[in-house]
Amino acid sequence: TYMRLQAARALTHVLATSCLFLSCRESPIVLAPLPAFAASLTTEQKLAAEAWKLTDKEYVDRSFSGQDWFKRRQGMVKKSYSSTADAYDEIRLMLASLGDKYTRFLTPPMYEALFSQATGDVAGIGVELMTQEASAQGGKTSVMVNAVVPDGPADKSGVLAGDVVLDVDSEEVGGLSAEEVAARVRGAAGSKLRLVLARPGSGESFVKLIERAEVKLDAVTSQLSTIAGKKASSFREAFT
Repeated sequence: TYMRLQAARALTHVLATSCLFLSCRESPIVLAPLPAFAASLTTEQKLAAEAWKLTDKEYVDRSFSGQDWFKRRQGMVKKSYSSTADAYDEIRLMLASLGDKYTRFLTPPMYEALFSQATGDVAGIGVELMTQEASAQGGKTSVMVNAVVPDGPADKSGVLAGDVVLDVDSEEVGGLSAEEVAARVRGAAGSKLRLVLARPGSGESFVKLIERAEVKLDAVTSQLSTIAGKKASSFREAFT
């Protein structure tokens, strides 16, 4: 898996593109540019079309969750996108429609974060982050500290498992995934990070100023944690 990630990382740098992670594959799929015959499409439409094409080729469930899969492609290609971020959102919607939590889309920064996690060397604060589903319909997801590396920067600053990340360097992170928050937490070793956290059972948020450092971790970890009285066994979702 490490070698596959290494090869995909090289392709990502060359093509300056994004990656799809499908539950049926062990390695990411790099979104390459479409051929010249698609020149009439905008860059964003080409990206959306390529994401659909690769999903169509690799996804195992050929019913595509019972939807009109080719109609979805038509809508994605004809849609007018104001930015690359809009195209990313459309790709996420396409993948969400499959109803498979193991199939997801990573932007280039998110993929770089995942690669850093896979190789085990990260300039961060030594925490494992986990995405929590919204507690109410229409609410935003949140990101919780699932584990803290002993003697790491976060541990020395008093961050605890169960703390919820509200703000990273004066940017609110409600609604973001664990991978997206982890990408914001990472930075140059020795640089300062300002986190606003909330702790279960405490009515007020609090601020932690933490100095980033190189953190070494095992490639794969799992743990059984108890948070708010509930036990949950999980693999690391995002590390920083």
